[in-house]
Amino acid sequence: MAKEAGNEQFKLKNYIKAIELYTEAIEANPNDHTIFGNRSASYHNLKRFDEALQDGQHAIDLSPDWSKGYQRKAMALHGAGKLEEAYEVYEKGLEIDPSNAQIRQGLEGLGRDMQAKMKAASGGKKGGGGMGDMFGGPEAEAKLRANPRIAKYF
Repeated sequence: MAKEAGNEQFKLKNYIKAIELYTEAIEANPNDHTIFGNRSASYHNLKRFDEALQDGQHAIDLSPDWSKGYQRKAMALHGAGKLEEAYEVYEKGLEIDPSNAQIRQGLEGLGRDMQAKMKAASGGKKGGGGMGDMFGGPEAEAKLRANPRIAKYF
């Protein structure tokens, strides 16, 4: 009952109330990975990325084959600016469910953010500067550039 009420509050974008209801639902059923995933999304929408990350990870711990758990964790990492980690988690989610459109959308948004950061790091000059150590050094940049889903954003 609390989970469904939380879902209704989420749809209304009343994320604080949704979190309260999801927390109540977790107390009643602490092994339901979907509730942790839903609460993670609520935290994410409030830009409370550490809490969103914890719940995303907990969803994965409870159900490692649920691709949406990886999406939730990656969203939190992306929101927190941990772009390379977000990329790796999105990729893991796609391994589990290659047809997951939300994960693909997340990767596209991640690529756009990476491109914007690269442009800012190069002083707005196209093709200059590179990412340097911003995303883990040249090896990380090469890995990202080699991925066909991300390469188009470079």
